[in-house]
Amino acid sequence: MIKYHILNGDSLADIFRNADMDGEIIVIREAFIEGPATIDFSETYWRNRAEFVTNSFGATHEDYQQQFMSQLQLLDSIKEVDVVFLWFEDDLFCLVNMWFV
Repeated sequence: MIKYHILNGDSLADIFRNADMDGEIIVIREAFIEGPATIDFSETYWRNRAEFVTNSFGATHEDYQQQFMSQLQLLDSIKEVDVVFLWFEDDLFCLVNMWFV
């Protein structure tokens, strides 16, 4: 069993790392409140999403892969026996990202 702490942003991740929390940290670095949305998370969707983020926020495709898609792969590695803690606030930005998770 692995403990996962799923966080909405790097500010909180820095606090967790400095607090020496037990478990793995996954940071959701996305802004699902804006841009294209779907429930069909196909490769085409992720290409479109990366394009939106790079055009809207000045990131590169490499940034998107490194900063978000790598964390998405960690989400995919969570097993049924693992324990997951969601650390999101109650504003709309955080809630939309939590719904994605």
